[in-house]
Amino acid sequence: MASYRQTCGVRTVLVLLISILLIGCTHPSESAEQPSAPDPATTAISPTEGPTPPLHDDWPLFRGDPNGSGVARSELPDRPELLWKHEVKYKDRESAFSATATIVNGTVYIGDLDYGLHALDLENGKSKWTFESELGFEAPAAVFNGHVYVGNSDGKFFCLDGNSGEVLWEYSVQSQIFGSAAFHADHVLFGSQDATLYCLHRSSGKEVWKAELADQIRCSLTVAGDRVFVAGCDGHLHIIDVNNGKSVDSVELDGPTGTTPAALDKQIFFGTQPGTFFCIDWQAAKIIWSYADPDKMQPIMGSAAVSDHLVIYGGVNRTVYALQRESGKVVWRFPAKRRIDGSPVIAGNTVFIGAGDGRLHGLDLHTGKEKWTYETGGSITASPAVSHGRLVIANGDGTVFCFGKNNRGG
Repeated sequence: MASYRQTCGVRTVLVLLISILLIGCTHPSESAEQPSAPDPATTAISPTEGPTPPLHDDWPLFRGDPNGSGVARSELPDRPELLWKHEVKYKDRESAFSATATIVNGTVYIGDLDYGLHALDLENGKSKWTFESELGFEAPAAVFNGHVYVGNSDGKFFCLDGNSGEVLWEYSVQSQIFGSAAFHADHVLFGSQDATLYCLHRSSGKEVWKAELADQIRCSLTVAGDRVFVAGCDGHLHIIDVNNGKSVDSVELDGPTGTTPAALDKQIFFGTQPGTFFCIDWQAAKIIWSYADPDKMQPIMGSAAVSDHLVIYGGVNRTVYALQRESGKVVWRFPAKRRIDGSPVIAGNTVFIGAGDGRLHGLDLHTGKEKWTYETGGSITASPAVSHGRLVIANGDGTVFCFGKNNRGG
């Protein structure tokens, strides 16, 4: 059984615990009314506000909130227990997961690499429904107002009813979709490997605008205020007006990237395939600081989690880093046993992150010391999703795991 991932312009194969990375880029019906309360999928920070965890304790987007912070509203035990696991198998093949789950109103939405987008009960892991497409899902789903928005490896972007899995509309593009969508006003936005950023009407799927870049878009989208941020395979951070798709500015990087930017105040944080991690002032469109490990400069494939003082990310070089948010100085490093392709999540004073050897780690936010670990048995390229005191993550062996506090016996 093999699962699949891509870097910018390169198809790579993960076989069980072995993954090979090649670097380089080539050119390549819902009511429109707003909910009465702010929806966590559209509540982005303004340039002057601090980090905003998702409302209602949900995890509706790839990094939890529109700003890509990777910060959970829920806290978890220092040593969470396995509450349930859900194995996905098809008649003709075993399955595998690379996508990160989203969790809304007690339902886990997660797509596998072969056929299906699955809706599971957060309480017990039982299947509610499965939507099958011709090709699988590497992109995380995004949820708004009871509707699930997700793109697949066949270049189709779907809007599904969150309760039934019924297709409400679909929109086709010219290449694969690997990033999660974002929301703004009545619109849904996503990028594709056809080097285009798309903006559609949420309720109808009709095109509002599209913006063509110089190379592929692999990242999920980050929204802050009226700006959408795209870290691209063309080696630039693109700052785009979310209302019309016009370029506001861009910042040249040291190479391509497919990671999702994290926004806090006027700063954007993300890493690149050459192995440099950047902090950029997105209002001034200039680099504030950058960091590259001189001894282990290898690709950064995952996105960062950003707290008030620290920025956390992992790398292909088998290391988790905590940097000072203001200066970029290293606070601590954690040595994993295998490469890290996924992204960390901060829950309380703990950082949770998976690695290529199938281990899920719980690290002390302030020191980086390991508090807890769990071996899932299959490589992990997905990132954790945290909601209502539970952490959900899936592995390359086709299993979804849920951890939290076991309340049996009082």
